[in-house]
Amino acid sequence: MYKYVSNIFINYLELKYRFLYSFFSFIFIFIILFYYKIELFFFISEFFLSMKKQFIYNNLLDPLVVYLKLVFFYSLFFNILVVFYMNFFFFCKSLYNIYLYLYVIFFFVFLFLAFILYYLLVKVFFFFFFKYFSDVFFVI
Repeated sequence: MYKYVSNIFINYLELKYRFLYSFFSFIFIFIILFYYKIELFFFISEFFLSMKKQFIYNNLLDPLVVYLKLVFFYSLFFNILVVFYMNFFFFCKSLYNIYLYLYVIFFFVFLFLAFILYYLLVKVFFFFFFKYFSDVFFVI
């Protein structure tokens, strides 16, 4: 006996699987980044270490909380790339070619702006705001 399955049910099922893939990729990225948490922390705190300052922790669990927050936000950022990828292949069957090209262009512009914002603007702002406070300890 043939069972009729509607198109909306198939799309819903595919969207559910893509959501699960995104969730599992977030967990996988989180585990990998937590393994490299010290290197990731050094990557973020490179500016502060160049000023020869030290970090002060007021609580014993503060370093762990900082590592968890850092890994969480970086895994969210890297998971955005996976979500873009999943959305692209979900919508590529239904969009015209011009919109697919615009989606790809938007994706690469997003990547470019994210790296530019980190490498240029954040370091420039840190240098501008912290050059007047040379005697202050940086507290995390």
